[in-house]
Amino acid sequence: MPGANSKTILFVFLIAVVMIGCGKRAIIRQYYVIDFPVLSDSTQLAQPPLSDKICEVLPVRVSPAYAEKQIALRTDSHELKYYVYHFWAVKPENAFANLIENYLQSKRLFTLISSQLWKTHPDYEISTRIYHLEAVKVNKHLNAHLHLDIELTDTRNHQTVVVHSFDKYAPLPKRKVNLFAAVISQMLHRELDVFSQKIRAYLLSLPKMEK
Repeated sequence: MPGANSKTILFVFLIAVVMIGCGKRAIIRQYYVIDFPVLSDSTQLAQPPLSDKICEVLPVRVSPAYAEKQIALRTDSHELKYYVYHFWAVKPENAFANLIENYLQSKRLFTLISSQLWKTHPDYEISTRIYHLEAVKVNKHLNAHLHLDIELTDTRNHQTVVVHSFDKYAPLPKRKVNLFAAVISQMLHRELDVFSQKIRAYLLSLPKMEK
């Protein structure tokens, strides 16, 4: 009976499809944040800011290869790949700008540090350029690589008064993207601390009326 055989084959096929479907694991995208706690020192917050001037955090410029949410993996000197299921939760330009603003504001360097000055002309501007933000494959290990420039400019004479540049690698103890995000966050935290110290030294060197 050809009809019965066809029904049997169709039934077996449907059962096979269901079994294959049940055996597959759901593919879940993983999202990671560049972040670190900005601790507020109550004693420091009670002190007046070092300068009565206003500082604007300009939009962070990111090299096109690293500007989107895809996390980059360097596998050779001129070869980049992107993780298929691992992404930044926030675009690097926004994540870095928020951290720069919040961290430097906590240091009480200026009366106001903000990335959203609509009608106020700032006395200073902070500009940042990210050249590399990537995991780097070295044999069977991974390194975190962060390379950027960050500058403070006096808008009154358009002179760059503080510059901090770094291009650093840090090994990951395990090949985990979460560790990569954590190490990048730690690297940024340390370098922002150095940058804030340079700004403090510059402001302290100015005559009182110019701060």
